[in-house]
Amino acid sequence: MKPTICNSFIFDVLVWSLDIKTNNFRQISSNFDYNAISTCNFKNFLLAIKPCFQSYFVDYFVDYFNVLIENKNKINISDCRFQSFLPVKLKQNKYFFANLCIIPEVQNNKIVELFFVITPLKEYQNEVLNFGILKGRKKDELLTNQINNQVYAENLFTKEQVEIFNLLVLGYSSSRISEILNKKKDNILKYNIRIKDKLASFFNIDFNNVKEAANYYKKCFLTS
Repeated sequence: MKPTICNSFIFDVLVWSLDIKTNNFRQISSNFDYNAISTCNFKNFLLAIKPCFQSYFVDYFVDYFNVLIENKNKINISDCRFQSFLPVKLKQNKYFFANLCIIPEVQNNKIVELFFVITPLKEYQNEVLNFGILKGRKKDELLTNQINNQVYAENLFTKEQVEIFNLLVLGYSSSRISEILNKKKDNILKYNIRIKDKLASFFNIDFNNVKEAANYYKKCFLTS
């Protein structure tokens, strides 16, 4: 009998490898009862991640890989792992909140292969994602923060909305924001509605208010 977790959802480990030299991406474990990425190339693997997090994952993965290359003579890169908790579609129309670990295979101090290990934890219910770089079994806060700080809101909002959003993330009230920006509070409230709607569309989550939406964005992208 297969082990289960959270209302009898299957708990299995799925593994892929990426050959650096040939760029060959292949599945090396059974897909068990999952079917969304059973015959998978790297592009399809990325598309299995919830859409709003795909670009962020790619940027983080590229930065992680560059960190390994740049520091190969300074650190034991075999001990450096990329770890994340994020939603991945493993069944048709069903996302699972999963642990993803990327493990380098090193030969003669060169990375020859990367192993992608996914452990589905439970059905996804809008949990906050988390990315980090591990050295051994501990998170390297410096490298993790370095990469986290590359994410900005400018690509999602207009210039005016960015000004307000940045203050929302800092915890300022609409009244205080109107004072800081010298704008009418009614105008700030109108901006808040648009910001909330954009974040709701981006994450595909119905937020109760703009503060909740901004806090969710902050937890996903701006904190380690």
